[in-house]
Amino acid sequence: MPQALGRIEARWDEVSARAARRREAPAAQDFVTQTAEALGAPAAADPGLATALAGALVRCPRDAGLHNALGLAVALQTTAARAPAEAARAAVGYFRRALECDPAHLLAGLNLAEALALSGQKAEAAAQARRTLATLDRGEGLAAEALDAGHFPAEYDIFRVEWERAAWSNAGCPQAEAHAKTVLLRWRLNALLADLTGELPRYYEAAVARPDLPATRAALGGALARAGQFREAAAHLRAAVDSNPFDGVAARALFDALGAAGETLLQRRLAEERRLLAQAAPKVVALEKWFVEAAPAGDELGRWSSCAATSSTTRASAWRACWRVPARLTSWY
Repeated sequence: MPQALGRIEARWDEVSARAARRREAPAAQDFVTQTAEALGAPAAADPGLATALAGALVRCPRDAGLHNALGLAVALQTTAARAPAEAARAAVGYFRRALECDPAHLLAGLNLAEALALSGQKAEAAAQARRTLATLDRGEGLAAEALDAGHFPAEYDIFRVEWERAAWSNAGCPQAEAHAKTVLLRWRLNALLADLTGELPRYYEAAVARPDLPATRAALGGALARAGQFREAAAHLRAAVDSNPFDGVAARALFDALGAAGETLLQRRLAEERRLLAQAAPKVVALEKWFVEAAPAGDELGRWSSCAATSSTTRASAWRACWRVPARLTSWY
């Protein structure tokens, strides 16, 4: 014991200095990261977060990242007790202050547009989305300190999934991560504008930014169908259904677009696909009148004979080729 006490006393100055450093307030970026983590936790999991962020803003009143994080924290607390629209109204002021501190803070710009839209202020939301897109067009990329910033609303939606994917798929490459997230921001801003205004070019811009997202192709297809461009709509809706065969809304929209374009045979083949899919995954794909009662295509025998004539074709690939069922489903057999 005396020897241990002697060692502590000999290094007392060093121990005291380390203890003092632990008492120092966390850096602003730590709070931003902590807020992003809270977005994935149960509601109100960290009730002291908003208070801690407010204290940090007393020390750094011009930090846009902290204002954005405080808006997210307040929204989290409000959502736990009230409707999402009320949470949006509670967060709007914080996102505005973030932009006043840094007009180029892209996440704050998107969050303000999202909050305005959710609170019913559609015209202001569209104007804000356009301003943020203009910032992107000027070449203002995503700053390094904004890579961990959170998105409003706090939901596991497409944006949240792709935002996190951009991080882990580019681990150790902050420039590549920033590029992927900037593209995602452009996609979301255009998709939001499309929802708010119904402008067809915005649907196209969203699809150009992220053509790999089935929901984006489905939205574009729906917009084209509403504009009476049924053949063009069918191409995008077909891509959406091929990528996500469980999207029943897109499948029905494709069926209607094919019918309006006069493609009766393709329409009936689609109905066959849905019937087979409902048989393969009855708990996921509910039976619907539009494909259950649709007439058969009429060329089933010819298609099956053509496939069966190729001896090297496996049972699964033959079935898929004849009935246009996605490979991910036939891989179960």
